[in-house]
Amino acid sequence: MYEYLVGTFLLGAVWLVIFLLRKDLRHAMIWSAWFYVILLTVGFILLYIANINPSVRINPGYWTPPTLFNLNNKTGGFAIEDALFMFFIAGIAAAAYETLTGMRVQKKTDKRLKKHHALWFGLIGAAVGCLMLNLNGMYLLIFFNLFGGLAIIYQRPDLAKQAIFSGLIMLFIYWALFSLFNILFPDFINLYYNLERTTKMIIMGIPLEEYLFALTFGFIWAPLYEYEHRVKDRRIGKLSSKINTSR
Repeated sequence: MYEYLVGTFLLGAVWLVIFLLRKDLRHAMIWSAWFYVILLTVGFILLYIANINPSVRINPGYWTPPTLFNLNNKTGGFAIEDALFMFFIAGIAAAAYETLTGMRVQKKTDKRLKKHHALWFGLIGAAVGCLMLNLNGMYLLIFFNLFGGLAIIYQRPDLAKQAIFSGLIMLFIYWALFSLFNILFPDFINLYYNLERTTKMIIMGIPLEEYLFALTFGFIWAPLYEYEHRVKDRRIGKLSSKINTSR
């Protein structure tokens, strides 16, 4: 019954390594993590109040993992593990590109930079896409990430490189951790996933939708901090042995 919790701890280990190594990225990691937790928690509450058909919600429509205190069933699909997953994956996405490329950052803002509610574009695109195609709720997240990320780089082309490469980096990290998870719990997908209204494709033991989520999540969430805070010229060179700048 602790499989999902263990999965979040795998993400948490990666988050902790980055957090300890990169003091200059800590503010962005914490801000991004809490922002995602709050955003999806509010989204869950609204969907619950709207009494959306459970079969098209992520839980139980996409999967029904066992959780601490059986909160999934008691709340209609939200548990402690969900909050931990959101916190860790958002923090990783905010810092993975800089960590792997060895770039350091400084805080330099420009209020003239465009910022026109990219997340609303993502939400509208996600809602329209899922309603028109009658897809599983997992695609609500995927479309939100995709359309929101496109809105960001349309307004801020300087963030396009970071968004694209971060999507690929998150795809690799997610694949590696999910593969390890499958070794630890080889029957988890068969027991707890419901792939109706999805492609039903399993690639290297992982549903295609998981790959799409990781790819699009890195695409939107990596540049989101810079977009929301109007950060400009953030990369100022390779990381030295002593970091003197911070966000």
